[in-house]
Amino acid sequence: MLNIRLARAGRKRDAHFRVVVSDSAHGRVGRILETVGYYHPRMPNDAEGRIRLDGARARYWIDRGARPSDTVRSFLKNLPEPSAEEAPPAAEAPAETAPETPSAEAASSGTPSEAASETAPEPAPESAPEPAPEPAAG
Repeated sequence: MLNIRLARAGRKRDAHFRVVVSDSAHGRVGRILETVGYYHPRMPNDAEGRIRLDGARARYWIDRGARPSDTVRSFLKNLPEPSAEEAPPAAEAPAETAPETPSAEAASSGTPSEAASETAPEPAPESAPEPAPEPAAG
């Protein structure tokens, strides 16, 4: 059976934890399949990096039968729901299309430069460097 649990890391009196997917048959320090996040309990509650968790990967493992521990379950409840705009599932991702070749009409019209300009990307405009501020006299 798969578990999603905390694995202690760090040193004495300065613990932090990894959120890992592990096989329960291998015990507490056994085989870890994937690290899906980090938890730093000594950081302030409102700190940005206190809990970093890849919710998509955690949900992937839960869909495959992994059971989260109580603590990890509470972390997952507090995660924002993924929006449809962020990342569509791999099955629904649109396939990349090959760049279109110039049509036969454009090739026969005798203007290859026009056909080439349609497919070639434009170079980025170069920006002039900003002048350095003059040192204050004083």
